[in-house]
Amino acid sequence: MGKKPQQRTSPEALSGILEAALKSLRTRACPELDRVWEVWDKAAGAAVARRAKPWTVKGGLLIVRVASAAWCQELEYQKEEIRARLNQELGAELVKEIRFKAGLLE
Repeated sequence: MGKKPQQRTSPEALSGILEAALKSLRTRACPELDRVWEVWDKAAGAAVARRAKPWTVKGGLLIVRVASAAWCQELEYQKEEIRARLNQELGAELVKEIRFKAGLLE
């Protein structure tokens, strides 16, 4: 009779596709900085990690996407502490500055 319909696979979340694309584009000038994404949750702490994620790193400047403007303000007070813990986890003084930007988290 007829052909069997092709089985569809589950759709992939756009956030997963974008994260993979961003990961492949991250700086290769300092591969150690790529580890920021790996150590973020531990360095930032669970409460912060739920509301803020590293977005990009360039020349020692880490841009962090934050769930709300209120959290951006709160994290400004914790900036140096988070930066110190990140650098401790990275094993070197690689993150020189952190800037927080309100936006959607994946």
